[in-house]
Amino acid sequence: MIYYALYDVNGDGLEELFTCDLEVSDLGDYRIYALQDGVAVEQEFRPPDFAPKLFQNGLFRCDFWGDPGTITYYYRFEGSQLKYQTYFWEDDYDPENRIYYRDDDSSERRPIEITQQEYERQMKEIEGNGQVVEPDWKLMEDYKRE
Repeated sequence: MIYYALYDVNGDGLEELFTCDLEVSDLGDYRIYALQDGVAVEQEFRPPDFAPKLFQNGLFRCDFWGDPGTITYYYRFEGSQLKYQTYFWEDDYDPENRIYYRDDDSSERRPIEITQQEYERQMKEIEGNGQVVEPDWKLMEDYKRE
């Protein structure tokens, strides 16, 4: 089943389109589209293990759980484009529970190790007091034009 939701993420007065296809997996196949020069353009982001969290301030948080730990990616709309911000990686199998971050999407650079306190500080700085928004999901087959 395919669901859709409309929400103005970037505050430009135009609603972005979110789709979720639950037939692809139990977790859903999420897509985000934004208008660019009058055309709906799919935004590139790493699909999460669970529904991405959307914040009122235009921030997206995508969480992955698995081997070797938890990875959290952050994206933000800049104009009508969704842009990578940073990621955090919590190594669940490390006895010292190390945490790493990377402020670019380059696989050529190693992530930087940070303390738990620095991790919490950066997460608070990134998310701020942003309120999580739950889009109003509707079945695509129920969509009707008036």
